[in-house]
Order: sequence, then structure tokens, then C-alpha cells
Amino acid sequence: MIDGLPPTRSVQRLTGRAALQLVEAAAESAARERLAVAIAVVGDVGQELATFCMDGSGPQAPAVARKKAYAAVAYRVPTDEFFEEAHKRFGPDGVAMLTTAVEGTMLLGGGVPLFVDGQVVGAVGVSGGRGEQDKAIAIAAVSSVVGLGTTVTATAEA
Repeated sequence: MIDGLPPTRSVQRLTGRAALQLVEAAAESAARERLAVAIAVVGDVGQELATFCMDGSGPQAPAVARKKAYAAVAYRVPTDEFFEEAHKRFGPDGVAMLTTAVEGTMLLGGGVPLFVDGQVVGAVGVSGGRGEQDKAIAIAAVSSVVGLGTTVTATAEA
């Protein structure tokens, strides 16, 4: 033990069932907006739990959705908010620097981290619309799943 800290800790994990519920809710939200998107859900360390491509989504959309979800877990804030912060702190090249330094990330709107009791348990990434549309779909999915009785919450308001 270092400084009296235990060598292990309890960790909340996003379940596969919750990941599927998030995908379904995001797809329903996108369909209401008449958008064809890809949806990715990752776990607490960025592991892929579910990816779904709606009919008509672009061939790049699943990879972009995964990168948005991964970035939301890695940085623990919605991707569009981190984009703005990186631009302010590091200038115009800040976003390029960060996405190059942290492989597999993308800082376009549409990645939303999920927290339980202050711990990141995963994230939803959406790709196929404009950034604000993708983010709204991700947040709608989280809100819907929370309404189903899961313990997942979003960091951002719709």
C-alpha cells in the first residue's frame, strides 16, 4: 500500500444490456429527427460494448462514433466542450495536437460520457448529423435509459 491506500477499488461498470438500451434509444431519437447515424457505446476504459449503424449512415460513421465515445471517456467531458477548451488553452492547433497525441479520439460534437456516483462508466458516441445533432441524440439516449431505471447519468443537459 502507498500512503495507506488499498491496492484495489470497487468500480461501477456499464452493462451490455444498458449499452444495447443506449443504442436503441439513440437510434429512435435519430429516426425522429430523420437522421441516419452510427452509434457507439464504450465502457469505462474505452472498450467497445456496442456499435450500430442505421440504414443510410455513411461508411465513416461507425469509426467516428467510436472515436467520439472513446474521447468522452478519456477526457471525461462531452467532446464538443473539450474541443472548445482545447482551442482556448492551446490555440488553433490544440485539437490537432490532442487527437494526434491520444490515438483513437475525435473531438467533434457527439461524444457524451456517462457517470455513476462520480465515476465514468462509459460513453455514447453518435456520428452522422451535425455535431449539435449528434450530441442531442446521445443525450436523449442517456436520458431515456435513465428513465428506464438504470443508474447511468449524462454530464451535459439537453
